[in-house]
Amino acid sequence: MEHKKEKQLKKQCVFVFFVLMVMVVALIFVLNRQNEIASTVDRNQQEDLSVSNMDSELVNDQSVEYVELFEIEVQNKDTGACKAVGTGVVYQVGEDGIWIATAAHVLDNKSDDDRIVLNCVDISIECTTWLEAGSVDLVFLYIPQEDIAVGMVAVPVETDKTNYDMLTAGEVIVASGYCDGKQTDYQGVLSESWIYVEDFAQHMMVAECEIKHGMSGGGVYDVNGNFIGMICGGNEEGELVAMPWHVMQARFEEKIVL
Repeated sequence: MEHKKEKQLKKQCVFVFFVLMVMVVALIFVLNRQNEIASTVDRNQQEDLSVSNMDSELVNDQSVEYVELFEIEVQNKDTGACKAVGTGVVYQVGEDGIWIATAAHVLDNKSDDDRIVLNCVDISIECTTWLEAGSVDLVFLYIPQEDIAVGMVAVPVETDKTNYDMLTAGEVIVASGYCDGKQTDYQGVLSESWIYVEDFAQHMMVAECEIKHGMSGGGVYDVNGNFIGMICGGNEEGELVAMPWHVMQARFEEKIVL
């Protein structure tokens, strides 16, 4: 009799143990499933957030105007009539503002009744501070940070000094500046990287390249997009005269301390 009871008790214990094991396995399965669902939700949220951030960055990028060149106008303060036009290149960017290089002759006819206005697309900024670079056809205009338009990022020129020092006649160059209110590029060929030009009474860079009225003060670039000089003039024969970059840099360091 007691033997039968022991057998029944053992069966009950086995049954209870089996039930408990099934419950544990079921509980583990449920917990794992919940974790998988939670992980999927987190991943989806992260992906949605990433997409949202990407969209936001794209919107921000589209709203930013990157500026390397400005159209320069000398205007009458009262009437707004334009007396002279040229181009300026963003030469240096500091914490407090930006320096823009242009040809000094662009401002030759400026009087006290005139103002200097920098234009780029639909952005216009009045410039009230500038420094002449001495006996060369060069002037640096200054725009303080508080006058820089919201959404505008000034991009300074880049120069590869090693490649610049190795410039030789026959290399392809690009001249870029404003003409009739639009940025215009012309491709040409470097004739001389350092030759005395009587009209400017100094050594200049000369290239066979077309330019138009208004491009004085614009940039001359090598095939890699590096700034190598500033447009100072041209003639009807398609010859361009530019101030070499190293001359500009020496005058900048002499006149301006950032």
